[in-house]
Amino acid sequence: RYQLALNYYKKLNDNFNYDMIQGSSIYRLSICYEKLDNHKASIKILEEFIKNYSANKLLGEAIKRLSKMYYNYYSKDDLINKLTNLLQMSPKDYHAEIYYFLGLSYKGQGNFKKAMECFNKIIQDYPKSQRYPTSAELIKELNKNR
Repeated sequence: RYQLALNYYKKLNDNFNYDMIQGSSIYRLSICYEKLDNHKASIKILEEFIKNYSANKLLGEAIKRLSKMYYNYYSKDDLINKLTNLLQMSPKDYHAEIYYFLGLSYKGQGNFKKAMECFNKIIQDYPKSQRYPTSAELIKELNKNR
């Protein structure tokens, strides 16, 4: 089923130049690749989407998915760099998601100070973020372990 969708979105992308249609089909291509367990292709497409389609209505979802994919599929050594680069190329409105995964990454590496900074950034700058409650809990947990 996802293979058929993959072929459909590839054709759609090749036949239309209109940015909204092409951008949306590129985003959906990344989903197909992810469902087919081709995470490397999905990540590459999401990176392209974020770089080239910053006005697309799916940008926030793309940043969320890419942040999570980086977290799930990159080694600890590459993870911080990937997320930091994503932070630099993404609009500020979407930074909460990236800070969340950066915080988890630092926590996983034992860098509790940097993790705390990331979670506090969400609390201070993104109080309406869906990552706010979890970040608040993680801050409590980190404070207990001091």
